[in-house]
Amino acid sequence: VLEKINRLKVNEIYALLNNGIKKIPFEIEKVTINNSEITALDLQQEIGEISLSKGGNKIKAIVRLTNVQVSKYINEAKDILDEGSISAIISKDDFVLEEFKLVTGLSSANINGMVRNHENNLYIEGSGFSNIDFQQFGFLIPEFGEVSGIMSIDLIFNGPIKKLEAELKIKGTSIISKWSDFKDLDLDLEYKKDYIKVNKFIAHLSTGELELSEAFNLYNFKTKEIENLDVKLKIDHAFTNELLHFVPDLKGLKGNLSGELKLKVAERVLYINGIGDVLLADFQLQNKKNGNEILKNRGTINLKDFSIDINLDKFKLNLSSKMTFTNSSLNIKGFIDHDKLDFEIADGSKIDFYEFGQIAKRDILGSGPIKGRIFGDLHDVKIDLWPTLQNMKVLGFELGDT
Repeated sequence: VLEKINRLKVNEIYALLNNGIKKIPFEIEKVTINNSEITALDLQQEIGEISLSKGGNKIKAIVRLTNVQVSKYINEAKDILDEGSISAIISKDDFVLEEFKLVTGLSSANINGMVRNHENNLYIEGSGFSNIDFQQFGFLIPEFGEVSGIMSIDLIFNGPIKKLEAELKIKGTSIISKWSDFKDLDLDLEYKKDYIKVNKFIAHLSTGELELSEAFNLYNFKTKEIENLDVKLKIDHAFTNELLHFVPDLKGLKGNLSGELKLKVAERVLYINGIGDVLLADFQLQNKKNGNEILKNRGTINLKDFSIDINLDKFKLNLSSKMTFTNSSLNIKGFIDHDKLDFEIADGSKIDFYEFGQIAKRDILGSGPIKGRIFGDLHDVKIDLWPTLQNMKVLGFELGDT
């Protein structure tokens, strides 16, 4: 397709239009048709304006459509396009797009630019701006489910048609989908012949912030596939329920996460690994059914060797980490899915129960080596512990060393 487009000659298009005008038996400077309607086959379309004029060596054309029934052309579309218009000037040397404009409701798009032949190539340059209301156009990305929010896009593009380059600066407000809940979003994309590259990503949650650590390639046009995503993301005090918005079954797992993560997606599995130390503050594990507190940490947990993998089709989260507290260190490995969890506290762990407060609403104190298991349905979690403790105290009873 690009090869065919590249063979277009602006001067030949101009000559075709100009010769057509010359064949008219009388001289015409301008022809305008306003407020009309065209019927063809089963389609009817309102025409706000059609205009054709010639001045010197330039021909100008204007077409403005109103009340376009988009659903007639795009099955998934629901709305009427309030206005679609194009204004262009063509000469022997170039084709100038003065304006290409689409407006519907709160959404709009404007593009302008120029096309010319340069060294046997079709060269394009221009810019554009758009506002998108996702409640109108969420159908364009069905894999995101129901999407709401407003997004603005600034676009700059230039280069030969076969090596076109473009930069997009995207800002979003209140972007909510089944995958995310962003208060605001700042995204920079770069398009070149072989790939789409993400240069910037900053998103604010209601609490906390996400920021891309380094640029990465998103899509490869040679392979026509999304790249094996390998993304580094800085996280600053992000609430886990918002960070893991796409897995609502984890709403009972709460805390504020800070640090740097490496994300990779392969075969519908999201792999997350901590880079250096990852901090989890104000950790709580609550009963999924009634919200009752099962576990709670009084301070901040340092997650070392932190790794998670999440199956995106049939939710299951596998976790492995060494959790370091002020006086405790737990080697944790296990999983959680939509209705149950099973985590092992492995050999080499030690605990100071004071750091956890009440466990299942029971006061337990003491410190020392420990093994254990946390398992069961999310609304009925069981905790089995095998500690070797000093100064153990349960429900106010002094048990000494056990």
